[in-house]
This record gives sequence, C-alpha cells and structure tokens, in this order.
Amino acid sequence: MAGNVWEWTADGYAPYDPASTDNPIHEAGPLRVVRGGHWLNALPQTPRAANRDARSEEKRLEDVGIRCVAAPR
Repeated sequence: MAGNVWEWTADGYAPYDPASTDNPIHEAGPLRVVRGGHWLNALPQTPRAANRDARSEEKRLEDVGIRCVAAPR
C-alpha cells in the first residue's frame, strides 16, 4: 500500500525505545506519526510500510493522506 502518500496514524510522535519490543502507543502531541512513503521518496528511503516519520497536523501537504477501509460484515 505504500507509495501513493504517507498514511496518518492515531499515534502522537515520540522516538522508539530501542530496548522495547512492544508497539508503543503515544498520546497526541504536536507531531503525529505517518507511515509508508510517497511517490516523491528517493533512494535509499523507498516507500515501504515500515517507514515512519513525524508530521504536524496543522500542515497540509500533497504527500500525506488517509487509507479508507471497510469493516468485515
């Protein structure tokens, strides 16, 4: 799914603890986590689901979006 736009997530941004193996959930702050990548990414950061970056909610950019999903019936 990566390659179209960075995907907004529900997490506020904070650096990962290198010693932790858990998926941290961070409270909302001035920056939010975006994942994936977008069509303007250049090597070596090719778009992939493991990419993680921080963006301000107040900035609107053409390379950040959302993914719509349908719940199973």
